[in-house]
Amino acid sequence: MSRSLVACLLLALALGACQAEPAQPAPPTDPLIALRLDPAGAIAAFPDAEIQFRASSEARSGTLVPLSEGVRFRVSNPTVMTVDSSGLVTTIDAGAAYLIGELVRPAGTLADSTLVTVVCTLEIRQEFEPPSQTLSVGESFTPRVTITTCGGHRTLTDPVTWQALDTLVLVVDSGGQVATGRAPGSTQLRVVSSSLGQLGAIPVTVTP
Repeated sequence: MSRSLVACLLLALALGACQAEPAQPAPPTDPLIALRLDPAGAIAAFPDAEIQFRASSEARSGTLVPLSEGVRFRVSNPTVMTVDSSGLVTTIDAGAAYLIGELVRPAGTLADSTLVTVVCTLEIRQEFEPPSQTLSVGESFTPRVTITTCGGHRTLTDPVTWQALDTLVLVVDSGGQVATGRAPGSTQLRVVSSSLGQLGAIPVTVTP
């Protein structure tokens, strides 16, 4: 074969390679398109509640695949609720906060969030100090009361005064704050809130 013929064949092969179809890129290997939290949507809860959230990845086909690891949880307001590494939310006080789940990947971070609203219960609680009192005639003491609501998480600062139910046994000063034993016997020392009314009473025993 002559050198000119060989050269023509090589040139033809080179031109054919230039006209070949370009190689197609490999399909992506990561099928995840979104992160989903369950339960989803807006959630309302009382203080001291626990809510277990779970995360799933959504594939391009629409299939949800539960994720047992790799998801990072956080909350937007830690005074309203907290979350641990497993997605367990514990509510604290009234307010609203987002639970945020994030899955960090080389292809980009997937995230989802759920709004949790913590609502207060309406009951009023009172804690007396002391819960009961024994004192001698002529002895005095200053009672205290702590008034809370919202499951005990919110303290009310309403002014209060104290009233002795039997003023022959116990007397309260003009400011309604200091009680003094007057005569032997037993009675109740009642506390009255300026806006909430009567809140309860401390049993008091006066000894000679």
